[in-house]
Amino acid sequence: EQHDWRSFSPSEQRQQLDNFLESERKIGFKLSQAPLMRLILIRIADDGYYFVWNKHHLIMDGWSTALVLKLVVEVYQAFCLGQNVPLATSSYGDHISWLQQQDLSTAEVFWRKVLKGIEAPTSLNYLQVNRLSGQEEKHNQQTIKLSNSTTGKLQVLVRQYGLTLNTLVQGAWAILLSRYTGEEDVIYGVTVSGRPAELPKVESTVGMFINTLPMRVKLAGGDFLLPWLQQLQAQLIEIRQYEYSPLVEIQGWSEIPRGLPLFESILVFENYPPIEEMSQDSQSNLEIQDVTYFDQTNYPLTIAVIPGNELNIRISYNSGFDLDNITRMVGLLQTLLEAIVANPQQKLSD
Repeated sequence: EQHDWRSFSPSEQRQQLDNFLESERKIGFKLSQAPLMRLILIRIADDGYYFVWNKHHLIMDGWSTALVLKLVVEVYQAFCLGQNVPLATSSYGDHISWLQQQDLSTAEVFWRKVLKGIEAPTSLNYLQVNRLSGQEEKHNQQTIKLSNSTTGKLQVLVRQYGLTLNTLVQGAWAILLSRYTGEEDVIYGVTVSGRPAELPKVESTVGMFINTLPMRVKLAGGDFLLPWLQQLQAQLIEIRQYEYSPLVEIQGWSEIPRGLPLFESILVFENYPPIEEMSQDSQSNLEIQDVTYFDQTNYPLTIAVIPGNELNIRISYNSGFDLDNITRMVGLLQTLLEAIVANPQQKLSD
């Protein structure tokens, strides 16, 4: 779609955009009905546009989104210079074929062992409020940014002890879940890239590779933080060996009854280039700026971690959650990360 809003004032354009985005979210997508992606270009000045890219996650993952935008910038630059860009493509079908060759029986043994004894998901009821029957389901977001100083100290910490930022944030989230629920055995979802190294050109292939897997974490107050984080990282490495496992199958291998989810929250670590960087060093005078995201999943709570000079954490949640409770939880997550930096030698009980 294309729209021209140059007749509106800047404040009117902003209000128009807010209204338009809200209506776009309400339209949603039906998997049985094309398209599963909508592109809207809105002209707001002679040389300025809003570009809205609304897509179902089934189309592509975040890594692919970065690949496509990088290619768009390259093609646009070539167009401005009167050149052609040869489009080298690789087939997503190769990935499907690879998936079909994997041994699910081995995966079943692994996941049954990992999930043994878990009979219900870790509840988020402590964050929720009673919703009125028939009340419209809405999704909201909150974002926190760790300071440049704190982020730098986190990066020094993970290098010093052979950890990753992903492990550190997951550790903080597991501790927070444990504190809220009073349980020493919690489960949440983690996303994995799903791009097997043995598949040729997999890093440059566009499609839906990402997979969501259950992450079961055990915590004992007497455990020291650093060894516990190292064990958590070893778990993450281990489940990567079975990242091809369909989540619906894992659900069936667990002891959680059908009809209940394996988990109510997921943590996503976005390790692909920021969209703003796509137009850097471009000779086409194409500049991408003021990028905003709105993610909506079928899970009640989603935590997206975006690395950078300032670690960015985006919390997406549905309207069943109390705003004050979410705000408090976000603050506690930040406090936990700062406490880890301040004293990595402490016990979990501290």
